[in-house]
Amino acid sequence: MKTLVIVNPVASGGKAITDYESQIAPILKESLAGFDETFTKGPGDAWKIASEASGYERVISVGGDGTLNEIVNGLSKSGKSVPVIGIIGVGTGNDLMKTLRTPTKYEETVQIAVGENYVLSDILEVEYSGFDGVRKTRFAVNIVGMGLDAATARRLNSYKRKSRGKAGYIRAFLVEFIKSRKFQMSIENDGIIHNGKYFIIAAGNGEYFGGGMRVCPGAVIDDGVMKVVEIGCRGKLHLLMNFPKIFSGTHLGVYGVNAYDSKSIYVESPSPVPIEMDGEVVGTLPIRISVREKRLRIASSVPSNS
Repeated sequence: MKTLVIVNPVASGGKAITDYESQIAPILKESLAGFDETFTKGPGDAWKIASEASGYERVISVGGDGTLNEIVNGLSKSGKSVPVIGIIGVGTGNDLMKTLRTPTKYEETVQIAVGENYVLSDILEVEYSGFDGVRKTRFAVNIVGMGLDAATARRLNSYKRKSRGKAGYIRAFLVEFIKSRKFQMSIENDGIIHNGKYFIIAAGNGEYFGGGMRVCPGAVIDDGVMKVVEIGCRGKLHLLMNFPKIFSGTHLGVYGVNAYDSKSIYVESPSPVPIEMDGEVVGTLPIRISVREKRLRIASSVPSNS
């Protein structure tokens, strides 16, 4: 398979380029007869490279969740046939890899990325308001978060790279938690509308965000639905006391937390509630999220059932 490797050299505080040159590239050279490689130079570059790529049967992402998101959007919006996507995670989150149960050792990760097996993954098509007020459409492969999660992601992305990852997320969350309040939001789920006040609403194709927090337990990337989790809780103290449960996914039993499967949701608010997609803060509500079934072939240790 003709292969393109897209590397984000600054992922994980520059660890990506060091690991790529010393560990990942040598394994790729042993595993493939040949491949092309290119390095991003800034935000949006992976999207542009992927959109312009032609004739490749496989594209491998070397970076974090944000790099993968750009590659998926570049390929999906190019109008060309989307190749198999391999993931070699060296970023600060790598949350989709956790849903896929992909090993973190490069020897194993590379073999999966270049292997024959793949999962036919769904994708989330998201219509939202950009910070410039213009309505936009973008794809998310893992999770879309609204409210406190997006505010946390925005603060996290402002930190120096060495401060990111799970520890960085908790630090950013605590800072935003002090300033936080519930957001008034209206959710339309498959034609049924309900209103409420929430700290976070997450729509998951995958299970994890924030570097290993299992916010959408039970989400399956190839089942044709997304897992929607609404986190209301009684108040800030109640949220703080139960927040650790998100790491294990046991928060669904907490009062004020509601979860359900859906094919499409529309969320709006009278205030400019921030949203994030795969860890990148991109705009505000209102937002429409729709599941597009089996749109991607993602290299996996276990193939899809269909």
